[in-house]
Amino acid sequence: MKIRPTFIVLLATVTLLGACSKDTSSQSPKVTTPTTSAKPKAAELAAADVATLSATIDAHPGCDPLDTTSCLLPFPSDYFTSADTKSSTGRRIALPSGQFANVGGTTLDPTEWNHNDGFSPGTPIVLMAAGVDVTASKLPPQGDIASSMEDSSGSVVVDLTTGKRLAHWAEVDSGAPSPDKQLLVLHPAATYPEGHRIAVGFRHLKTAGGESIATPLAFKVYRDNLTTTIDSIESRRKDMESMFDGLAKAGAPRADLEQAWTFTVASADTLAGPLLAMRDDAFKRLGTAAPAFTADEVITDSTQLNPGIGRLVKGTFDVPSYLSGTGEPGSSLVVDPDGKPKYAGYDYHAVYSCQIPQSVIDGPDKARMVVYGHGLLGSHGEVENSQVAKIATTNKMIYCATDWIGMSESDVGNALTILGDISKFSTLVDRGEQGILNTLFLARVMINEKGFGTNAAFRTAAGASVIQGGEAYFDGNSQGSLMGGVATAIAQDWTKAELGVASMDYAILLSR
Repeated sequence: MKIRPTFIVLLATVTLLGACSKDTSSQSPKVTTPTTSAKPKAAELAAADVATLSATIDAHPGCDPLDTTSCLLPFPSDYFTSADTKSSTGRRIALPSGQFANVGGTTLDPTEWNHNDGFSPGTPIVLMAAGVDVTASKLPPQGDIASSMEDSSGSVVVDLTTGKRLAHWAEVDSGAPSPDKQLLVLHPAATYPEGHRIAVGFRHLKTAGGESIATPLAFKVYRDNLTTTIDSIESRRKDMESMFDGLAKAGAPRADLEQAWTFTVASADTLAGPLLAMRDDAFKRLGTAAPAFTADEVITDSTQLNPGIGRLVKGTFDVPSYLSGTGEPGSSLVVDPDGKPKYAGYDYHAVYSCQIPQSVIDGPDKARMVVYGHGLLGSHGEVENSQVAKIATTNKMIYCATDWIGMSESDVGNALTILGDISKFSTLVDRGEQGILNTLFLARVMINEKGFGTNAAFRTAAGASVIQGGEAYFDGNSQGSLMGGVATAIAQDWTKAELGVASMDYAILLSR
């Protein structure tokens, strides 16, 4: 079975929200008295309501009756999963087809998403709540994340696997096309634990005028223990009862809830499995050697260099490719029958650029090697800027960069294509994973004794290598920090990294 992490899955694994609020994500909930929620005595749903609920379900096949304003709401939800004993979580995503039609009428092909065994650990929680007001509903604002752990919070997120409350913050969708289409969004203060089952509950939802937001009929059926003859409703009841128990123990009594559901977080197999398989296979192929490389251009003209820089070296290095075609923008991972990435039979020629301080060229001191991560849809050429040069010269470091292919300048065209057909989104992710592997190989060729240091471009006039081997370092900002966090998590050749201005993951950053 073909396995792919979604883009947000890949990037959210290493990011936290900004440091404006204290980290309360792992604290126990500030609940004065753990509350149990009595299950109401079973009663039959009125015939008229049964008819209404049945008609709603029939009119929205494959959609969650808890929120019929849009098929995939509320999101994420275990409603859009199916049982799978072969997956690490016991679940498999099962998004319905025919959703997210673009202006041309093309809808989402959910095949790639449906390979996953859970949702992103950094996913926003989304609910349609037209007219909802964050303050009136006592929802935790961005500036007071800690309030999400209080008894009074209008939203409660619970890790049902551990029983702990999870810190989060709320906002309304500022880009809503109209007030009646305004989404309520919860953002996690820290990524959800891999493979865990999460419950989210809302209470006290109100408009700015103090009017209560209507509770959906389908949710009332579960909360109030109203029995029906509708199979799709009754088949979910056991899971909902488990959810009510978990929320009640965390301080959100059943009777107070106006909307609630559960979702499963993807496992490490889905999140990191493909990239780790690529890394391990690629470095096994490499062994103790350095990646093959070229030094195609060596600039020494001071008028073309930043102050303190003695050389600018540009070239390529080879990385085992796991992409179809030539690895061009829009290509996909080549996979084996089990869905694992496999070597595509050729090497990808990744580009690089390095700034070398004049002080290390003069000797005798050697330079520490730093891998640099560029910004959003940028290129390796960013390593040539004056600020990087200042850091390099001040600290006797050689800064080198390659493109984060998948999210580089060369991928802008494919990104625009994806905006027209979201079904092609996986191509961005796939090339992005190859881009991370390329960055790991850059570090190896930088510090390996058979790597850059063997070339005259990286030697003093006397012929000595300017490179201090042993370990590389990483420095990335903005996208370079987000992608760099992932690379650092699996890096073979560096353990120290500077991740700058990375106070959010893409789910938050792109909307801003």
